[in-house]
Amino acid sequence: MFDAFAVIMGDDRLRPGCFTMLILIRNNPGITQMEIAKASGRDKSSVAKNLRYMEDKRLIRRERVEDDRRSSASFVTDEGEAHVLRLEEKARLQGDKIRSTLGHERTGRLMDLLKEIVLIT
Repeated sequence: MFDAFAVIMGDDRLRPGCFTMLILIRNNPGITQMEIAKASGRDKSSVAKNLRYMEDKRLIRRERVEDDRRSSASFVTDEGEAHVLRLEEKARLQGDKIRSTLGHERTGRLMDLLKEIVLIT
C-alpha cells in the first residue's frame, strides 16, 4: 500500500512523516518542534531533521519564538500550501482506490484496524 501511494505521489513525494508534519504546521501556524513531535508521535531528532528537509525544499519557514530563543515556530510557505493541496488530492485518489477495491464495509474494518495499530505504537 505504501509503495502504491508513493507511485501516486510521484514528484510530490516527501520523506515518511513529512506529510503529517506539513499538515500539522499548516493547520497550526506557529507550532513548535516539541509540539510537532508530541502531535505526530515522533522523536525530537527526527522532527528536527524533517523540518530542515522541508525548510530546504521551501515548504516551510521557521522563526525564533520571541520569549524562548531555543524554540522556533514553523509556518507553511505559499509553495508549501500548494504542495499540501496536491498531496491531499493524491491522498483522496488513493483513498478512493482503496474504497473501490475493498468496498465500504471492508474499508471501514481496515480503518478500524489501522487505528488500533496506531494506538498501540
